[in-house]
Amino acid sequence: DVEAEAFGDGYEIAHTRETDPARAPADLVAGCDAIVLYHLMPMPESLLEAAVNCKILVRGGVGFDSVDLAAAGRLGIPVCNVPDYGTTDVADHAIGLMLDLRRGSPYLAERLRADPVANWNFADAPRTQRRLRGQNFGVVGLGRIGLAAARRAAGFDMTIGFFDPYLPVGGDLATGYRRFDNLDALLGWADAVSVHTPLTDETRGMFGAEAFAAMKPGAVLVNTARGPIVRIDALHDALKDGQLGGAGLDVLPDEPPPADHPLILRLPRKSPRPAPPDRRDGARLCRAGEPAGMCEWGAVGDAARDDKERVTFRTRRATGARLRPGRSRLRQTGGQSLARAGKTPLRTARTSPHGRPRHRPDRYASA
Repeated sequence: DVEAEAFGDGYEIAHTRETDPARAPADLVAGCDAIVLYHLMPMPESLLEAAVNCKILVRGGVGFDSVDLAAAGRLGIPVCNVPDYGTTDVADHAIGLMLDLRRGSPYLAERLRADPVANWNFADAPRTQRRLRGQNFGVVGLGRIGLAAARRAAGFDMTIGFFDPYLPVGGDLATGYRRFDNLDALLGWADAVSVHTPLTDETRGMFGAEAFAAMKPGAVLVNTARGPIVRIDALHDALKDGQLGGAGLDVLPDEPPPADHPLILRLPRKSPRPAPPDRRDGARLCRAGEPAGMCEWGAVGDAARDDKERVTFRTRRATGARLRPGRSRLRQTGGQSLARAGKTPLRTARTSPHGRPRHRPDRYASA
């Protein structure tokens, strides 16, 4: 495996999948010279005292919050981490959660899975959906991951601000980002807040009722740092009251979360809207090799319908079709896909020799 290859000959590598310190193999702990610790296993004082031969402890990640650092110091065990672990991955995920909230992709995807015909409605957008350009992106903790997330948000033409009292003076000049001297000022300015702090006594419960009250109404929160930084009871109240537009959580104080918590109970357990009665016997008709999003929707057992009576969902780029403004919304009426009631069926435009679609106004003439 990777560890054995890295150490080479002369080392014995043992591992355990135990996550409860009280049940850690005593002989393994007592006999080790070094410990590589991953996030599922905490390292309290009792376990450190049992590791009588341990000369170094390495966290296989960034944060130290699972290790009793004071006890390790008293016992003379140095503790190391992997500072660049997950820098790009976590930053990508933070932006992904922000995009989910601000563009509404999961909501819209779920509705189209429930019924791609009845729910094909561009106006049915979630209330958190916004154009990203010009929005304010606030970073709490401009370390490696926070900076990586900020750079990604700047790629969407968002304005970047940050709060980090431990970043040396001049960080704002070096990055070009707006610096805030207190958290409440950042929260009142940002349309999206992304948390990238370690879990310490100072940051535990940092986002509670007071912080949510200070946030701009309708703003969204993203937490990819540590679960206990956000008080989920207060988060539930802020979402319920409408003060907060949405939240994207990669971590929670308790993982997995308690099933009876109000925040969990409010999560949708099924598709938002069932298919209409005349579509509940539908089946997706996909050509071999086509992605699921390129499928057609037909009716089971009704072979008499021809292809023109199905609605085909394809992107403009996939079909070469270019729809005239104001006529792009399709609806199912009497088994036909119409650009608008009283108009002829919408058809794919011809292309020029250069591959560009030609406008054919006559195709929209009244029947």
